[in-house]
Amino acid sequence: MELGRSDIYVNVAMLSSFLMQPRIGLLEAIFHIYGYLKSHMRSTMVFDDSYIHWNDDDFPFYDWTDFYQDIKEDILRNAPEPRGLPVQMNVFVDADHAGNR
Repeated sequence: MELGRSDIYVNVAMLSSFLMQPRIGLLEAIFHIYGYLKSHMRSTMVFDDSYIHWNDDDFPFYDWTDFYQDIKEDILRNAPEPRGLPVQMNVFVDADHAGNR
């Protein structure tokens, strides 16, 4: 995704995986996406080119090595070279209505 509507990206990607065998429930889900877009026509997404330097002390550290022992990130050898400047994406989620910092 290149700076698109990240608010619906995951939903559209999940629905597109069912294109070969669409069902009525999927059509209803598409109607929900269109309803969301219609009700959020005046919403804005802010793109700021400045970088935020986060303080690691603000975030708790969790040791997940018991679950993911020797896991390493797979990086494709034939991946294309990055173009342009790097992008820092910051997403803020309020999972329990004002309980998270």
